[in-house]
Amino acid sequence: MQYDVVLHADDWRYWAMGGGTLAGGVALLWGFRKLGPGRRDAALKVLGTLLLLGNLVAPIATLLDPSLPMSWHRSLPLHFCTLNFVLIALNCFWRNERVFVFTTFLGIIGGVHAFLTPQFPMGDSPVMVWDYAIRHGAIVFVPMLMVREFGLRFPRRAWAWTYGMAVAVSSAVGIVNWGLNTFSPQEVVANYMYMWEAPKVDNPLVQAGWGWPLYLLPLHAALLVHLWVIEWAFKRAVPHD
Repeated sequence: MQYDVVLHADDWRYWAMGGGTLAGGVALLWGFRKLGPGRRDAALKVLGTLLLLGNLVAPIATLLDPSLPMSWHRSLPLHFCTLNFVLIALNCFWRNERVFVFTTFLGIIGGVHAFLTPQFPMGDSPVMVWDYAIRHGAIVFVPMLMVREFGLRFPRRAWAWTYGMAVAVSSAVGIVNWGLNTFSPQEVVANYMYMWEAPKVDNPLVQAGWGWPLYLLPLHAALLVHLWVIEWAFKRAVPHD
């Protein structure tokens, strides 16, 4: 199979995936708004259950399709987007403020960029494309739903806490990559959170030629800018605690 397939704007699937996900996200927000307050709580738990079940899509696909082998180096939920997908599903039950802050900032940032420059670590079979679209759509729109219908808000300086957590989590995942690639080397490297090598997407922020860890510098700078912009936008869009 081919790993790390990049989808470009000249491929019809690029636009179908983005347009379909946008329509689905708007439908989700509209549908919850139409529910009465008493029914929204139950609907959120149903949504959380469906998202948790969504984590079974890739493992089941690998069991049914021999060309999609399960791999410790590629199949663990250790990218920011896959991690956020799990946390967002659980937070449909918890409604925890810290989890909300982490997933809202990093989910929106990661989800938007994932649709602008999609890269499929386990190939671009139809099931992987749909799985990618649903996961990244959820991490963008479910946090919006939590703000819009369930009153979750950012505490002050939430961006700084989120940046610190992102650095801590990605550093820990970098150690996981090192362990897998050092003690269990395979044809394909473990590159969770792209902490081993730069992603292969065509993005001016990705300077693969700089090598590790220098290629991370513009990504960290961009992360800080994104965090500031999102917090600024949320402060003006909704009441701030």
